[in-house]
Amino acid sequence: SLAQFMEGTPTVSVDSYHGMRVLLEHLIKDHGYQRLAFIRGPEEHYYAQERYRAYLDTLQAHNLPLKPELVTRPLRWESGAEAVNILLDERRLRPGVDFQAVVAVSDMLALWALKTLQERGFQVPRDVAVTGFNNSIEERLATPPLTTVDLPFYDQGAKAVEILLAQLKGETVPALITLPSGLVVRQSCGCP
Repeated sequence: SLAQFMEGTPTVSVDSYHGMRVLLEHLIKDHGYQRLAFIRGPEEHYYAQERYRAYLDTLQAHNLPLKPELVTRPLRWESGAEAVNILLDERRLRPGVDFQAVVAVSDMLALWALKTLQERGFQVPRDVAVTGFNNSIEERLATPPLTTVDLPFYDQGAKAVEILLAQLKGETVPALITLPSGLVVRQSCGCP
């Protein structure tokens, strides 16, 4: 399995938790951001929940208060515009004042949030930083380029095939293999 953990089935996973921690550490340590809005993903998606757990743990590790108004309710992958509407209209928060950065659990959510913020007259990253997660092809078309976390999807698929072939040969394989993720710093966080 590549995503779903199933009893008796080997899983090749990616470390979303660590990737999100590294991204948040970059925003906190390198940029000095302390008010981080967080766009949650679908509640039933394991990796989206791992990324949210990393957000909570990172805030706690840096003695930053959890402000519920900065966290959206769980949203579908294409709901980045809705997330911005929740933060700005429903909760009446001001980018750059009430929150310094928007952290999304996926690039798709981040891209729609970025576009919506720009349509409303905010400049990214001057007024507010925006970051994503997945290092998707679509994000490479963003202006400014999106800071994100790269997930080793190719390596994940290759490792899964390697394990499947070993199983077909009757070899014992590990129940879980977790591959690392890595920060990709671009301009949307405020880096040159």
